[in-house]
Amino acid sequence: MKLFTLILALGLVALMLFPAEWRLALALGWGPAILAEALLAQRRLAVVGKEVRNHQFLSILVFGFLGRLTLIFLGAILGAKTGLYPEGPFMAACLAAILVGEAVSLPQLARASRQRRSTPESSLDNPPPRTDT
Repeated sequence: MKLFTLILALGLVALMLFPAEWRLALALGWGPAILAEALLAQRRLAVVGKEVRNHQFLSILVFGFLGRLTLIFLGAILGAKTGLYPEGPFMAACLAAILVGEAVSLPQLARASRQRRSTPESSLDNPPPRTDT
């Protein structure tokens, strides 16, 4: 979570590099998207735990994707309808935040998954075969 906070801060500081009319759109795209990525990464890591089955992990992936898609869609519509900010920079900032979030969280998830597979009690998804005769 500390890494995501640092990424959020660096992204907001980098706003000064862009034109003034884009800054609100970029901040509204970057901030919520990177926070959503942090929460999703935290939830994914919790789901990879010993007691969770594969279907729960897949549901986190699906609903996380749909949530991020909804964030981009609603933010772009809000910007287009209100004229408060341009929707192009908003969507670009959202997509950049999603890419950065995935690049940070997927290696963490892979490490947690390897640790789960290396423990002997991680056989919840694949129970031992029955030996009834």
